[in-house]
Amino acid sequence: MIIVNKKSENLAFLVVLGVLLILLVHYFRDNYKTGSTISLLLGVAPNFITAFCFPAVFIGFKNKIEKYRGKINPFKWFTFCTLLCLIILICWEFRQAELDNFVFDKNDILASIFGAILFLFCWPFLRGFVKPA
Repeated sequence: MIIVNKKSENLAFLVVLGVLLILLVHYFRDNYKTGSTISLLLGVAPNFITAFCFPAVFIGFKNKIEKYRGKINPFKWFTFCTLLCLIILICWEFRQAELDNFVFDKNDILASIFGAILFLFCWPFLRGFVKPA
């Protein structure tokens, strides 16, 4: 990850935390048979966690892109990163419908949307990580 400022370690922590949570969810899904509500939550959790944590990966690239494009508004960059990740997740979900070992699930799309919305609501807390234009 490209260091934006000294607080960037927290963004990296958010990404690592997301990966660890997804691994934990997969462990529980594989090793414990639970009721339908818990199974639903464990089924959509990876999409929710990814939509919430994945945009933090791209936030650190703002300075590199500004070298080629010019100054970028921090909130617009934050929103662009979030929407880009959401589009990637939704496209992946539709792609799963064509693959043999994967399952298309509308609930995964909803979980991705809710995770992205939650990440957008975190802007007041995360704006210190993105240098102003």
